[in-house]
Amino acid sequence: MTVEIIFNSTEQTPLYAKYQGQTNCQTAFVELDLEEETLDADSNGEIGNAVPMEVWHKRVLRFDVDPHLYLEDVKELLEAITPFAERVIAGSEIEWNGSNHVWKLNADAEEACAEIENLCETVNNHAESHHVYTGLDFLVSQQDSDEVIDEVIVMVLRQHEGNVQAAIEELRHEADMQSIRLVEMYELEEALEEFKKNKTFF
Repeated sequence: MTVEIIFNSTEQTPLYAKYQGQTNCQTAFVELDLEEETLDADSNGEIGNAVPMEVWHKRVLRFDVDPHLYLEDVKELLEAITPFAERVIAGSEIEWNGSNHVWKLNADAEEACAEIENLCETVNNHAESHHVYTGLDFLVSQQDSDEVIDEVIVMVLRQHEGNVQAAIEELRHEADMQSIRLVEMYELEEALEEFKKNKTFF
């Protein structure tokens, strides 16, 4: 039995998603479809705690992962999970519970699920050991005041004569030099444009 990995994103942080008006980004997961025999990774498309029926009936199993994982992290994780996913599928069967078809796992499949959870936890702990900054926060430490943040932004924009794209490239380079994860580049651009409208930097 061979599980097919259908994950095909090329984004640098493929599991990261944040909806307009939301404070936090969406949760993310590795998804094992027992019926289709596929393995994937994605962000949660639902706001709140809504659970799709296929997950509720355990046809699809989800394992939580850090939404800030890099593309290569996700690919490596899925490859590592594959042999355990095959054991889960081999040890699963459909049962009728009187109202719906639900998937049940035998002891070996349950053990393989635990191994998948351990792999995800290991990757999550590694991701959390890195600083993850969003928007303009990576410019200064979280303890710095709003005034200091403004000064840094003004400095970068002034150096580039108000050119937001040039400023972003410098910030991206600085983030790479410091091995900092920079996400929400579109929000960074929006933030700089908004800053230009409301601040005087020349």
